[in-house]
Amino acid sequence: MNRKERLKALLTEARTLNEKAASGLSADEIQHVTAIRTEVSELSKAIEQEDAARDALKSVVQAELGGDVEGPGRKAIMLGGGAASASAKAIVSEVQEQASTGQFKAVTATGGSVVVPVHQGVATMAQSNYLISNLVTIFPSDGPHGDGVSYLRQTGRALAAATVARGAEKPNSSLSFQGINDAFATVAHLAEVPNQYLESFSKFAQIIKFEMLYGMALGLDDLILNGGIDENGEPVIGLLEMTGVKAQPFVTDRLLTLRRAIGRIQAEGTQPTAIVLHPDD
Repeated sequence: MNRKERLKALLTEARTLNEKAASGLSADEIQHVTAIRTEVSELSKAIEQEDAARDALKSVVQAELGGDVEGPGRKAIMLGGGAASASAKAIVSEVQEQASTGQFKAVTATGGSVVVPVHQGVATMAQSNYLISNLVTIFPSDGPHGDGVSYLRQTGRALAAATVARGAEKPNSSLSFQGINDAFATVAHLAEVPNQYLESFSKFAQIIKFEMLYGMALGLDDLILNGGIDENGEPVIGLLEMTGVKAQPFVTDRLLTLRRAIGRIQAEGTQPTAIVLHPDD
Protein backbone atom coordinates (compact mmCIF):
# COMPACT_ATOMS: atom_id res chain seq x y z
CA MET A 1 0.00 0.00 0.00
CA ASN A 2 1.53 3.32 -1.07
CA ARG A 3 1.14 6.63 0.77
CA LYS A 4 -1.93 7.79 -1.15
CA GLU A 5 -3.71 4.47 -0.69
CA ARG A 6 -2.93 4.57 3.04
CA LEU A 7 -4.20 8.16 3.26
CA LYS A 8 -7.42 7.22 1.48
CA ALA A 9 -7.95 4.29 3.89
CA LEU A 10 -7.42 6.58 6.89
CA LEU A 11 -9.90 9.14 5.55
CA THR A 12 -12.49 6.42 5.04
CA GLU A 13 -11.96 5.27 8.61
CA ALA A 14 -12.23 8.87 9.84
CA ARG A 15 -15.56 9.34 8.05
CA THR A 16 -16.89 6.18 9.70
CA LEU A 17 -15.86 7.43 13.15
CA ASN A 18 -17.36 10.86 12.39
CA GLU A 19 -20.74 9.28 11.62
CA LYS A 20 -20.53 7.29 14.84
CA ALA A 21 -19.54 10.35 16.90
CA ALA A 22 -23.16 11.51 17.09
CA SER A 23 -23.99 8.54 19.34
CA GLY A 24 -20.72 8.73 21.28
CA LEU A 25 -17.20 7.35 21.03
CA SER A 26 -15.37 5.06 23.41
CA ALA A 27 -12.07 6.06 25.06
CA ASP A 28 -10.14 3.79 22.68
CA GLU A 29 -11.89 5.29 19.66
CA ILE A 30 -11.14 8.83 20.85
CA GLN A 31 -7.47 7.88 21.21
CA HIS A 32 -7.57 6.28 17.76
CA VAL A 33 -8.96 9.51 16.28
CA THR A 34 -5.89 11.35 17.56
CA ALA A 35 -3.62 8.74 15.99
CA ILE A 36 -5.48 9.01 12.66
CA ARG A 37 -5.16 12.79 12.69
CA THR A 38 -1.40 12.60 13.33
CA GLU A 39 -0.81 10.02 10.61
CA VAL A 40 -2.97 11.89 8.09
CA SER A 41 -0.97 15.05 8.72
CA GLU A 42 2.34 13.21 8.25
CA LEU A 43 1.16 11.43 5.11
CA SER A 44 -0.19 14.65 3.59
CA LYS A 45 3.16 16.35 4.10
CA ALA A 46 5.04 13.39 2.64
CA ILE A 47 2.74 13.24 -0.41
CA GLU A 48 3.07 16.99 -0.90
CA GLN A 49 6.86 16.72 -0.83
CA GLU A 50 6.77 13.75 -3.21
CA ASP A 51 4.51 15.61 -5.65
CA ALA A 52 6.73 18.70 -5.46
CA ALA A 53 9.78 16.58 -6.28
CA ARG A 54 7.96 14.93 -9.17
CA ASP A 55 6.90 18.31 -10.57
CA ALA A 56 10.45 19.60 -10.25
CA LEU A 57 11.84 16.61 -12.16
CA LYS A 58 9.17 16.96 -14.81
CA SER A 59 10.02 20.63 -15.21
CA VAL A 60 13.71 19.84 -15.55
CA VAL A 61 13.10 17.15 -18.17
CA GLN A 62 10.71 19.29 -20.23
CA ALA A 63 13.05 22.27 -20.00
CA GLU A 64 15.89 20.07 -21.24
CA LEU A 65 13.76 18.89 -24.17
CA GLY A 66 12.58 22.40 -24.88
CA GLY A 67 9.37 24.30 -24.23
CA ASP A 68 8.16 26.48 -21.37
CA VAL A 69 5.80 24.48 -19.15
CA GLU A 70 4.73 27.63 -17.28
CA GLY A 71 4.48 29.94 -20.28
CA PRO A 72 1.32 31.60 -21.61
CA GLY A 73 1.05 28.96 -24.33
CA ARG A 74 0.53 26.13 -21.81
CA LYS A 75 -2.57 24.06 -22.61
CA ALA A 76 -5.05 22.41 -20.30
CA ILE A 77 -4.54 18.71 -19.64
CA MET A 78 -6.94 16.78 -21.84
CA LEU A 79 -8.54 13.43 -21.10
CA GLY A 80 -7.46 11.99 -24.40
CA GLY A 81 -5.19 9.03 -25.06
CA GLY A 82 -1.64 8.08 -24.25
CA ALA A 83 0.52 9.58 -21.50
CA ALA A 84 -1.58 12.75 -21.32
CA SER A 85 -4.65 10.69 -20.45
CA ALA A 86 -2.81 8.87 -17.68
CA SER A 87 -1.54 12.16 -16.19
CA ALA A 88 -4.98 13.78 -16.32
CA LYS A 89 -6.70 10.80 -14.74
CA ALA A 90 -4.08 10.72 -11.98
CA ILE A 91 -4.70 14.38 -11.20
CA VAL A 92 -8.48 13.93 -11.21
CA SER A 93 -8.13 10.93 -8.89
CA GLU A 94 -5.93 12.88 -6.48
CA VAL A 95 -8.22 15.90 -6.41
CA GLN A 96 -11.31 13.73 -5.91
CA GLU A 97 -9.52 12.07 -3.02
CA GLN A 98 -9.03 15.49 -1.44
CA ALA A 99 -12.65 16.34 -2.16
CA SER A 100 -13.72 13.41 0.01
CA THR A 101 -12.04 15.12 2.98
CA GLY A 102 -14.22 18.20 2.58
CA GLN A 103 -11.45 20.35 1.13
CA PHE A 104 -13.27 20.86 -2.16
CA LYS A 105 -16.90 21.22 -3.09
CA ALA A 106 -16.81 19.00 -6.16
CA VAL A 107 -14.58 17.86 -8.97
CA THR A 108 -15.76 16.63 -12.35
CA ALA A 109 -14.28 16.12 -15.79
CA THR A 110 -16.39 17.58 -18.59
CA GLY A 111 -15.63 18.39 -22.21
CA GLY A 112 -12.31 16.60 -21.97
CA SER A 113 -10.85 19.09 -19.49
CA VAL A 114 -10.13 18.98 -15.75
CA VAL A 115 -12.48 21.36 -13.91
CA VAL A 116 -10.76 23.55 -11.29
CA PRO A 117 -11.89 22.57 -7.75
CA VAL A 118 -13.74 25.13 -5.62
CA HIS A 119 -12.74 25.59 -1.97
CA GLN A 120 -15.56 24.71 0.39
CA GLY A 121 -16.61 27.65 2.54
CA VAL A 122 -19.39 30.13 3.20
CA ALA A 123 -18.71 33.84 3.82
CA THR A 124 -21.24 35.11 6.36
CA MET A 125 -22.49 38.63 7.03
CA ALA A 126 -21.70 40.45 10.26
CA GLN A 127 -24.10 40.28 13.20
CA SER A 128 -24.48 43.04 15.79
CA ASN A 129 -24.16 42.18 19.47
CA TYR A 130 -26.05 45.34 20.46
CA LEU A 131 -29.55 43.90 20.84
CA ILE A 132 -32.22 45.34 23.09
CA SER A 133 -33.73 41.87 23.36
CA ASN A 134 -30.66 40.88 25.41
CA LEU A 135 -32.22 42.93 28.23
CA VAL A 136 -35.25 40.65 28.40
CA THR A 137 -33.34 38.34 30.75
CA ILE A 138 -32.91 41.21 33.22
CA PHE A 139 -36.59 41.28 34.12
CA PRO A 140 -38.11 38.39 36.12
CA SER A 141 -40.96 36.40 34.66
CA ASP A 142 -43.34 33.79 36.04
CA GLY A 143 -43.44 32.05 32.68
CA PRO A 144 -46.31 31.57 30.23
CA HIS A 145 -49.80 30.71 31.38
CA GLY A 146 -52.38 29.55 28.83
CA ASP A 147 -52.65 31.83 25.82
CA GLY A 148 -51.21 34.91 27.50
CA VAL A 149 -50.28 36.61 30.75
CA SER A 150 -52.45 38.22 33.40
CA TYR A 151 -51.29 40.81 35.92
CA LEU A 152 -52.39 43.87 37.91
CA ARG A 153 -51.21 47.33 36.88
CA GLN A 154 -51.26 50.04 39.51
CA THR A 155 -53.02 53.11 38.10
CA GLY A 156 -53.33 55.40 41.10
CA ARG A 157 -51.75 56.26 44.43
CA ALA A 158 -52.97 58.85 46.93
CA LEU A 159 -51.24 58.23 50.27
CA ALA A 160 -52.66 60.20 53.20
CA ALA A 161 -50.66 58.82 56.13
CA ALA A 162 -50.27 61.42 58.93
CA THR A 163 -49.97 61.66 62.72
CA VAL A 164 -53.23 61.14 64.57
CA ALA A 165 -54.31 61.31 68.18
CA ARG A 166 -55.22 58.21 70.12
CA GLY A 167 -58.64 57.05 69.10
CA ALA A 168 -58.98 59.58 66.29
CA GLU A 169 -60.15 58.61 62.84
CA LYS A 170 -57.34 57.50 60.57
CA PRO A 171 -56.93 59.25 57.20
CA ASN A 172 -57.85 57.19 54.16
CA SER A 173 -55.40 56.50 51.34
CA SER A 174 -56.52 55.57 47.84
CA LEU A 175 -54.83 52.84 45.75
CA SER A 176 -56.23 51.80 42.39
CA PHE A 177 -55.32 48.84 40.17
CA GLN A 178 -56.37 47.57 36.78
CA GLY A 179 -56.49 43.94 35.66
CA ILE A 180 -54.50 43.37 32.46
CA ASN A 181 -54.75 40.35 30.15
CA ASP A 182 -52.13 40.34 27.41
CA ALA A 183 -52.02 37.72 24.66
CA PHE A 184 -48.68 36.35 23.56
CA ALA A 185 -46.96 37.98 20.59
CA THR A 186 -45.20 35.50 18.30
CA VAL A 187 -42.05 36.54 16.41
CA ALA A 188 -41.48 34.18 13.48
CA HIS A 189 -39.98 33.93 9.99
CA LEU A 190 -39.14 31.38 7.28
CA ALA A 191 -36.28 31.05 4.80
CA GLU A 192 -36.05 28.86 1.70
CA VAL A 193 -32.68 27.11 1.33
CA PRO A 194 -31.67 24.90 -1.63
CA ASN A 195 -30.98 21.29 -0.63
CA GLN A 196 -27.77 21.41 -2.69
CA TYR A 197 -26.28 23.97 -0.30
CA LEU A 198 -27.03 21.76 2.69
CA GLU A 199 -25.46 18.77 0.97
CA SER A 200 -22.40 20.56 -0.40
CA PHE A 201 -21.36 22.63 2.61
CA SER A 202 -21.03 20.81 5.92
CA LYS A 203 -21.48 23.90 8.13
CA PHE A 204 -24.22 25.53 6.09
CA ALA A 205 -27.06 24.24 8.29
CA GLN A 206 -25.38 25.74 11.36
CA ILE A 207 -24.97 29.08 9.60
CA ILE A 208 -28.66 29.09 8.66
CA LYS A 209 -29.55 28.37 12.30
CA PHE A 210 -27.47 31.34 13.51
CA GLU A 211 -28.93 33.62 10.84
CA MET A 212 -32.52 32.66 11.69
CA LEU A 213 -31.95 33.13 15.42
CA TYR A 214 -30.35 36.51 14.73
CA GLY A 215 -33.37 37.48 12.65
CA MET A 216 -35.62 36.49 15.56
CA ALA A 217 -33.61 38.74 17.88
CA LEU A 218 -33.95 41.68 15.48
CA GLY A 219 -37.69 41.04 15.22
CA LEU A 220 -37.97 41.01 19.02
CA ASP A 221 -36.02 44.27 19.19
CA ASP A 222 -38.52 45.85 16.81
CA LEU A 223 -41.43 44.54 18.90
CA ILE A 224 -39.95 45.93 22.12
CA LEU A 225 -39.28 49.37 20.64
CA ASN A 226 -42.02 49.90 18.09
CA GLY A 227 -44.69 47.36 19.01
CA GLY A 228 -46.56 45.02 16.68
CA ILE A 229 -49.53 42.67 16.91
CA ASP A 230 -50.29 39.80 19.28
CA GLU A 231 -51.53 36.34 18.33
CA ASN A 232 -55.12 37.64 18.28
CA GLY A 233 -54.26 40.45 15.87
CA GLU A 234 -54.52 43.13 18.56
CA PRO A 235 -51.88 45.89 18.74
CA VAL A 236 -48.90 45.59 21.07
CA ILE A 237 -47.53 48.96 22.22
CA GLY A 238 -43.74 49.40 22.10
CA LEU A 239 -41.61 51.39 24.49
CA LEU A 240 -41.40 54.38 22.14
CA GLU A 241 -45.21 54.72 22.08
CA MET A 242 -45.96 53.70 25.66
CA THR A 243 -47.57 56.30 27.91
CA GLY A 244 -45.77 57.15 31.13
CA VAL A 245 -42.27 56.86 29.65
CA LYS A 246 -40.31 59.95 30.70
CA ALA A 247 -37.89 61.77 28.38
CA GLN A 248 -34.82 63.48 29.81
CA PRO A 249 -33.61 66.46 27.74
CA PHE A 250 -29.90 66.63 26.91
CA VAL A 251 -27.92 68.51 29.59
CA THR A 252 -24.30 69.59 28.91
CA ASP A 253 -22.97 66.10 28.06
CA ARG A 254 -24.03 62.44 27.91
CA LEU A 255 -22.78 61.58 31.41
CA LEU A 256 -24.66 64.41 33.12
CA THR A 257 -27.78 63.65 31.06
CA LEU A 258 -27.66 60.00 32.21
CA ARG A 259 -27.25 61.08 35.84
CA ARG A 260 -30.22 63.43 35.60
CA ALA A 261 -32.37 60.64 34.13
CA ILE A 262 -31.33 58.26 36.92
CA GLY A 263 -32.04 60.96 39.50
CA ARG A 264 -35.56 61.52 38.20
CA ILE A 265 -36.35 57.82 38.48
CA GLN A 266 -34.80 57.57 41.95
CA ALA A 267 -36.78 60.62 43.10
CA GLU A 268 -39.98 58.75 42.26
CA GLY A 269 -38.95 55.77 44.40
CA THR A 270 -37.60 53.41 41.75
CA GLN A 271 -34.03 52.15 41.46
CA PRO A 272 -32.84 51.76 37.83
CA THR A 273 -31.52 48.30 36.93
CA ALA A 274 -29.94 48.92 33.52
CA ILE A 275 -28.58 51.62 31.21
CA VAL A 276 -28.96 51.16 27.45
CA LEU A 277 -26.82 53.21 25.05
CA HIS A 278 -26.32 53.27 21.32
CA PRO A 279 -22.79 52.13 20.33
CA ASP A 280 -22.05 55.65 19.03
CA ASP A 281 -22.59 57.00 22.56
